Amino acid sequence: MGDLTVNPTGAALGAFVDGVDLSEPLSETDRLYVQGAFWEHSVLVFRHQELTEAQQVVFSRYLCDPVAHPTNVTNVGELPEICIIANVEEDGKAVGALGNSEVTFHADLAFYPTPGTVSVLYAVEAPNNSGHTSWSSGIAAYDALDAQSKDRLEDVRIVYSHRRSDYRSADPVIHPLVCTHPESGRKTLYFSSNHAASVVDEDEAESESLIDRLRSYTAEERFTWTHHWRPGDLVVWDNRSTQHRRSHVDESKRRYMRRTQAVGTPDGALAPQQEDV
Repeated sequence: MGDLTVNPTGAALGAFVDGVDLSEPLSETDRLYVQGAFWEHSVLVFRHQELTEAQQVVFSRYLCDPVAHPTNVTNVGELPEICIIANVEEDGKAVGALGNSEVTFHADLAFYPTPGTVSVLYAVEAPNNSGHTSWSSGIAAYDALDAQSKDRLEDVRIVYSHRRSDYRSADPVIHPLVCTHPESGRKTLYFSSNHAASVVDEDEAESESLIDRLRSYTAEERFTWTHHWRPGDLVVWDNRSTQHRRSHVDESKRRYMRRTQAVGTPDGALAPQQEDV
């Protein structure tokens, strides 16, 4: 395994991985170690990386099968798997998605029948005073429930939607709330606060009440951890066991990130592809 080490954040989720250069292929031993750490901690941070788009895609394939982002049309990198997240403009036009606005808690692409599974975000440019990302652990939130609450939520299914009509599917998108993570085998609350619309087979009052309670509960500080970005940070997270949010970005500072994304189902296993550099 060489010098590769995994150092947990001490919070409900997240770990820093040190002693590895992701511009080079991982050995089989290191790949398995990183995979295991990912399933255990849900969020991994690799600092001091210098990566091309191609190298980012190669690394992403150690943990998932990256695809072109389903909603991204104009903010594409040189490679189709790359989505640009930025507040930068060129010739008066935005070169990336999301700009400077705050983004509330969500799981990527929960409003799709095959939502986001693994996301990889690399910071080319990032201010240190804003644009922080926070994650919430669905595993820790499930584990903290009492037995009665676990029974109540076991068969809950939630309808997800997006405020933009062009992002919505023709048929209702429904995902189970309680899922078993396919790699770790641990139960997790799969929930996307930003996209949750209603609860299947509940009247309107109970549906709204349950979603409000889940929004509040899953965002509790005991389940969350916040990362302050630096240029050269690469962060990978598991949407099946986490939600994440982003704080407002300082308009006076440049923020330019590259993202790769895999899709699947909340409780479905991925089959990572291997690729030689």
